[in-house]
Amino acid sequence: MTLNNPLHQTFWDGQALTPLVYGGVAVNYGESQLGSSDPAGLNLWMGAMDDVAYYTGVLTPAQVAAHYYAMLPPQLNVTVTGGKVTISWPAGFTGWALEAANSLPAVTWTTVATNPPAIMPATGLREFFRLRQL
Repeated sequence: MTLNNPLHQTFWDGQALTPLVYGGVAVNYGESQLGSSDPAGLNLWMGAMDDVAYYTGVLTPAQVAAHYYAMLPPQLNVTVTGGKVTISWPAGFTGWALEAANSLPAVTWTTVATNPPAIMPATGLREFFRLRQL
């Protein structure tokens, strides 16, 4: 969630949801509290939160997505259609390279692509792929 008075932006899995506009949101620059709105603890949080972070300024949607993707392990998606192999991964994973090798354990890995998707001809030869952070 970001707050740039009066805009309040909520994010779900790194993606911005529709912004909600609040006129005159009161911002308390003292204590911050997550999970309960009652100092006596009577209004308890009935849920879970993860990836909570504080920043000194408002993040852009791209910065929120980068923060979210930095916490996740990348997952490759492989499809074969019309004699072509397509290997993709979420676009938010910047700074990664798809690499290929002919055997394992590999002595040499060759960079295939640094941006998704990678589209190659289906040769019928065995090939191994990995996604490596640069």
